[in-house]
Amino acid sequence: SGALNARATFANIAYTGTENSGVSYTMLDGLQKGKNWLWQASFNKRVSKNIEMNLEYEGRKPASGDIIHTGRASVRAIF
Repeated sequence: SGALNARATFANIAYTGTENSGVSYTMLDGLQKGKNWLWQASFNKRVSKNIEMNLEYEGRKPASGDIIHTGRASVRAIF
């Protein structure tokens, strides 16, 4: 009895402002001009009566860069 969620996003960005600046990084959320792919998966499970486990994975492929992988794990005690 757990929950599995997945999502994928494609963003084709046409940005004409100054690249490699703090403002452009913030506006584009770290993505780059061109074709960008984002994907995410998470798994949530109640391990026992008062303990929950959460596993998350995120990946992104910027237009002109390498794939970036991010993983997280957490355990939560419910009182």
